[in-house]
Amino acid sequence: MGEFYGFDQWLIPGPAGPGTPSTKLLVATVGWTATALVARRFRVYVPNKAASASMYADLIGDAWALLVHDVHEWCRNRWHYLVPESDAERSILRGMRGDALDFQNHFLRIYRNDALDELASGDPGRQRLAAERLEQITYPGDPEVERALRAFSSASTAADPLD
Repeated sequence: MGEFYGFDQWLIPGPAGPGTPSTKLLVATVGWTATALVARRFRVYVPNKAASASMYADLIGDAWALLVHDVHEWCRNRWHYLVPESDAERSILRGMRGDALDFQNHFLRIYRNDALDELASGDPGRQRLAAERLEQITYPGDPEVERALRAFSSASTAADPLD
């Protein structure tokens, strides 16, 4: 509900004192998402935040690459994680926060399919992990996810001799 959708809730030491709102959560969220997508597709290690932005641009280079770059460049390098004071820069940050939510949803759509594949894999360890993740992430009203979780739950209950 806030101006920056809560992406400014991580506090850092700053000019206003130790409890200064920051963009660190936005940088972390976009960076983690980019890292996960690079690692998923190319099975490579992403060593740090700067590498995440450049590797995402070089390896994936899709429409999200500009957001990943801009969040890293503006929030980390230009603003040093501080929430900007000028109206123009706050407007830039507001644009990033909405795009970051869309980027997260993009990742969650991809992850949904990967998790459903894992749930159908036949490997009990991979299935259990996928079921745990699908129960933690909300895919509201998604009949395929609900069906797959019910089927896994029924199969694992039937296979568990302790129940």
